[in-house]
Amino acid sequence: MSFSLWFRSPRYLLTLFLAIMLVLAASLSWLSWRLLRQDRALESQRSQERLDNAADLIAASLLRKFSESNDQFTSLLALSDSDLIGRAAELAGRGAGTSVIVVFRPQAVDAYPRASLLYYPFLATTKEPPANIFEAGEVSEFQQKDFAKAITVFRELSHSNDPAMRAGALLRLGRNLRNAQQSRVALDIYDELDQMGATPVGGVPAELLARHARCTILDELKRTIEVKREAGLLYADLHNGRWKLDRGAYR
Repeated sequence: MSFSLWFRSPRYLLTLFLAIMLVLAASLSWLSWRLLRQDRALESQRSQERLDNAADLIAASLLRKFSESNDQFTSLLALSDSDLIGRAAELAGRGAGTSVIVVFRPQAVDAYPRASLLYYPFLATTKEPPANIFEAGEVSEFQQKDFAKAITVFRELSHSNDPAMRAGALLRLGRNLRNAQQSRVALDIYDELDQMGATPVGGVPAELLARHARCTILDELKRTIEVKREAGLLYADLHNGRWKLDRGAYR
């Protein structure tokens, strides 16, 4: 250092010192910022690598599952119709609650587990009584508006030994009793119809028609607590796939 610097003003030395410190501080800040950026870039790269590894594992697992499913369905195609249904039920049982197997046949559609579909694209045709069986009672009901006569006709038919005929007669009998302002008697008739379970009436289970009609009558009678309870149970059974229905009947 020059000898003349010793005789300069102390203010000058302080300024020089501050300038040097500012340069050092700026250099340290810049280096810290660079290191921080590098750390962030490295962490981002590691996160991306972890995501890529996880994606590879998921893809490999899906491919394995698809391959297993393809092998299973290929084996199903080689089975006879009766063996196919049994095998489908077995496969669905292994993954209960997680998968649905639908078997399309020429005249019907089956799903496994049984209650896995709310409704079906089409249903197998069911045997219905001849339409002219109920003709006399329906003429009295719809054309003559003679509900008492219609009740007599349908009550007699309701004693039939043929389940389909009896269910159809009970449904019509309950409807005419309701039209004749005999709602409480109609409720008893619908109770009988309810006991006929899945017996089809116009392609719809007798039990479902009876319970729906009961809800309607209870609502008309202002029996609020009962109608709420029965409607709630009916909704739950529909939602849980209790009956095999087509879309129109379900909606």
